[in-house]
Amino acid sequence: MTRLVVHSGFHGPDTAALNRLVHHNHHELRAAGLEVLHRAYMIGLEAAVERSATANSRYDPVWGGRSWAERALTAEAIGDARAVILTGKGLAGRMPGWRDVIGYDHLPPAIEGVAQGLAEAGHDIALHYTLCPPEVFLDHCHWTLLTGAAIAMTRDAFWARYHAAADLIGMVERIRARLDPIPVTWAMIDGEEPNPTPLYHAAGLDPKGIVDLLPPPRRRRRGYDPALEQEILALHDSPNHRAMIDRISDLLREAE
Repeated sequence: MTRLVVHSGFHGPDTAALNRLVHHNHHELRAAGLEVLHRAYMIGLEAAVERSATANSRYDPVWGGRSWAERALTAEAIGDARAVILTGKGLAGRMPGWRDVIGYDHLPPAIEGVAQGLAEAGHDIALHYTLCPPEVFLDHCHWTLLTGAAIAMTRDAFWARYHAAADLIGMVERIRARLDPIPVTWAMIDGEEPNPTPLYHAAGLDPKGIVDLLPPPRRRRRGYDPALEQEILALHDSPNHRAMIDRISDLLREAE
């Protein structure tokens, strides 16, 4: 039976850096019996998690996971690989701070349902998450929502309201408890280049002998800028939403 490793991250740890690295090495990994599927394969699975990881959702994540697997994980896609990595960054549901989302409380049962659906489709499942420190998580969520005109809150106010959501290790442990005996692992990305070894181990692959090619350069994280924050907050009073978005984009370009 082929092992299916579903790799994702919460908001903030730059999971895309690890995605780029494993995709950059897909020829070497394929020779070692590990197939890496592009994030495009994850869209249906991400939708299943997002639709079920909300309050009062009536969406059935078991059906979502099973039907997605039957459509996407064809023999043509998997080939004769001993393990398959599906790597993306959208299996955490909505970002805390978005509309009425306070945290990830609805995520564990959603992931449990999707994993059950994948297992019912005949796959041996493992989950691997990339995490980041709480302060990186909170800054990322705040800046993404502020510059996207989704919230009008200072950094300090956002930290005070959403600090509980930043316990990402605790959330992974809750997911692990729900999915037992399905293996759930995690690795921290904290300002360093991503280490793919834990992900390879989750796939049952010995990484020795695999040469990790350099991935494309990582995007530079923007440090906290209180003056720029105040300029953006002042724009939130604008009656013209489109003009506000355009002006925020101009400010961000000017600050680079």
